[in-house]
Amino acid sequence: MRHDWRRIACLLVAAMAPGLAFGQGTAVRVDDYPSKPVRVIVAQPAGGNADAQARLFAARLSESLGRQFIVDNRPGRHIAWTIAGKSPADGYTLLAVLPDFIFAPALYSNLPVDPLKDFAPISLMTQTPYLLVVNPALPAKSVKELVALALARPGKLNFGGGIAGTGTHLMSVLLFSLARIQATYVPYKGAAQAISEILAGQIEAGFATALAAQHARTGKLRALGISTAQRSKLFPDLPTIAEQGVAGFDARAFHGWAAPAGTPPAIIGKLGAELVKAARSPELTIAVSHENSEAVGSTPEQFRQFIAAEIPRWRKLVQDSGIRVDY
Repeated sequence: MRHDWRRIACLLVAAMAPGLAFGQGTAVRVDDYPSKPVRVIVAQPAGGNADAQARLFAARLSESLGRQFIVDNRPGRHIAWTIAGKSPADGYTLLAVLPDFIFAPALYSNLPVDPLKDFAPISLMTQTPYLLVVNPALPAKSVKELVALALARPGKLNFGGGIAGTGTHLMSVLLFSLARIQATYVPYKGAAQAISEILAGQIEAGFATALAAQHARTGKLRALGISTAQRSKLFPDLPTIAEQGVAGFDARAFHGWAAPAGTPPAIIGKLGAELVKAARSPELTIAVSHENSEAVGSTPEQFRQFIAAEIPRWRKLVQDSGIRVDY
């Protein structure tokens, strides 16, 4: 009697199917995942906002899944993305996804990996609105008044922020484009230096996140508007930039996680469910608010759609404005 070995193999696979996923030719028991520590690569040094948020979620998943989620700081986009993108697609190496993920494809032609092709989004856990702030001595009490001032003084107002291609730079360019104003962008080594210059009255305005929030609350800076399309729970009385006449202005910093492309969907789903649960827990909602961020907790598909929509949007802004980076 001849045996149909293909049929037998299929029957064996079907029998083992519950709790199994397949990635890169390797069977993985999802019920047992994770069975060893999981590494979360962050492309920023320890101590910053991205690091703090990654550690909050890593600690929560370590507790809920019973294995250590270890934050691995690898400053530098190319280094971090290469390590994460080229790692085995088994769920044991993850990447903290930050705004660079949607900006970089428009700015650099030599990226080591493709954010859409080489990664599988897991969840967008938090968003951080940018505040548009000015020195209190500036005679502008709203975004409309700031735009009017810029129209009356073409090229005279100075906005400050990080180096070319950073979030604070692109927020300023987005405002210039949508409000159709001419203003000067002054790049600094970091957003903290730019905020110091606004406080000192050396430049008039700029965008920032947590750095601006503390000074806005004390009145040392005047916050004119918030970058997201809806008002923030963190600043409920602060109107959005869009509702003050700059239609279409909607942007944010954010923190999510992704895995190498090809990671079994069942593992992506398991991690995504745990991250959503963590993001929506009262404890983490409060903890991320201390970082001036808001909890989100998206599905993998929602996060994928967000990334896919944002990349061409920022590419168009970069191309239309002629932004150049020299690093």
